[in-house]
Amino acid sequence: MNFKKIVTSTVLLTLTCGFFCLSAEGITINVPADSATIQSAIDGANPGDVIVLTQGTYGDRDIDFKGKAITVRSTNPNDPNIVAATVIDCQGSPIKHRGFHFHSGEGRETVLAGVTIINGYQTSGGGIYCDNASSPTISNCIIDGNSADIYGAGIYCNNGSNPLITNCIISNNNNNFSGGFGGGISCKNSSPVISHCTFSKNSAYYGGGMFMYNGSNPVISNCTFSKNTAINQGGGIYAKTNCAVTITNSVLWGDNVTPTDNATIPDLNGPEIGVIDNSGVTITYSDVQGGEGLIYVSSSSKTWGVGNIETDPKFISITDLHLTGISPCINTGDPNGVYDNQTDIDGDPRVIQVRVDMGSDEMLFGTLSADTTPVKGAIVVDGQTLGTAPQSRDLPVGTYTVSFGAMTGYTQPADQQITISKNETTVVLGTYAQQTGTLTVSTTPVSGEVIVDGVSWGTSPQSRNIAVGSHTVSFGAVSGYTSPQGQTPTVQAGQTTTVPGTYLRNSPTQVHLTVNVTGQGTVLPQSGDFDLDSVVSLTAVLDADGWTFDHWEGDVTGSDAQVNLTMDGNKTVTAVFLASDNQTTDDNTTNPCAAVVGALCPCFGMLTLAGLFAGVCLLGRNY
Repeated sequence: MNFKKIVTSTVLLTLTCGFFCLSAEGITINVPADSATIQSAIDGANPGDVIVLTQGTYGDRDIDFKGKAITVRSTNPNDPNIVAATVIDCQGSPIKHRGFHFHSGEGRETVLAGVTIINGYQTSGGGIYCDNASSPTISNCIIDGNSADIYGAGIYCNNGSNPLITNCIISNNNNNFSGGFGGGISCKNSSPVISHCTFSKNSAYYGGGMFMYNGSNPVISNCTFSKNTAINQGGGIYAKTNCAVTITNSVLWGDNVTPTDNATIPDLNGPEIGVIDNSGVTITYSDVQGGEGLIYVSSSSKTWGVGNIETDPKFISITDLHLTGISPCINTGDPNGVYDNQTDIDGDPRVIQVRVDMGSDEMLFGTLSADTTPVKGAIVVDGQTLGTAPQSRDLPVGTYTVSFGAMTGYTQPADQQITISKNETTVVLGTYAQQTGTLTVSTTPVSGEVIVDGVSWGTSPQSRNIAVGSHTVSFGAVSGYTSPQGQTPTVQAGQTTTVPGTYLRNSPTQVHLTVNVTGQGTVLPQSGDFDLDSVVSLTAVLDADGWTFDHWEGDVTGSDAQVNLTMDGNKTVTAVFLASDNQTTDDNTTNPCAAVVGALCPCFGMLTLAGLFAGVCLLGRNY
């Protein structure tokens, strides 16, 4: 055995495997940093290489991949702003130029992603031309403002070319020349797979959004067609001669036919879909304006399958074809489809909720958390009642009006404008303001305790501000009276509600009169029991010399010796008698002789004659 030969062979095999593995992984070529032009980068690329275009506008055109399994992309095909800023300007007029030409049998491994192609103009395929069984992957691109004389102002697929076209915006492409076919995409003997794309404002003589011909069998899923126009037939989609079109999870709304004077009525020419000449269309889980009845069919067939609707999809606007939160297309796509690793036109994942949405846009959701205080009212979102607070609901992203149900006795919170954002919780709190009125309570013929809702307000009359609504008013007991019955008044906002209570005297009963005397005197009648509400005449009587009646105290007042007292309850009175002035016996103040002696003889107090004078003076006393 030749050991050297074996070793050499092994080394060569290893190097060879290493070379092909390296080539399969590829390298990154940056334009213009590593290569001045896109075409020069492609020319120098090997299978697996990735050519990355720096943001900017490129004058490259008629770019040819030359059959290579390589990728040409922007710096981030998933960022709409970067895609819009990475521009291939074909400058296709007056000399015809397009953006890209695939004609060397390219397969799915040949990828064009995340670029914008504008101003292309060619006989066919103004933006992109796929020919000779070339089936590249075209993703996350914007094909806008291109034109063609015959086929496919935006993209033309010819001669067995079946590209995968996904997550692209195809708009404003014009093929209105007489006999022009397919403003957005045109297919001849080709069957592209088209998903998650938006076709808008494209125009052609036949098939404003898309045209297929001569044995083309395209599969269209999760696409939106709107505002596309055909002069003759098929505003949205038009199929002719042995074609079979499959449409699912898609929206076709607002496309139209604008016939010339020699054409027939627009609605009869398929404003959304037209199929003729042994062709057929199968539609499931899609929203088609006018429904099955407005599909134009001539010597062909249509299959209006399950899950279709014909309801306004509620786009944000005629220029923004994203769905609003009230769109009937949300959660109404095919529940049995496989959507693994698929994204919508914005790069958001399919499926967000239970089922995929119809059209190119998958509605995103956030959470609304709504509550009210101090009472729990109804939560209403865009006129739809969610229920009594608190409420928590997942809602499609967008702007909503949250309002609150009426509550008796409260002023409703003001409406709130909110924005639901992707995967975020928006919290809303509504505060009800309690309404008040005035409650006034009085009683007759006596003042009694006022009790409102079980709480004592004090002795009547009482007047307070109180919450509107029904309240319970009751009255405290008063001796000798039957209390008024309780009442349930209703207080109105800003108004005064008056509640009277009448105490009724009980049947006559005995009450007690207590009579007290201060000094010397008598009161008639004396202490005793008397009938309730009877009137007793009280008299203060002098029964001792030297005393006079002065005044009354207690339940009767005044200085009249005779007064009347109503016995409406137990009573206590005191008669006050005072001693008269002549009742005093002090010699120094009542004996005039002593006064005279004191005045005339101030020096004789110690004399023996004082006794004589005293004796004389005593003669003046009354004994």
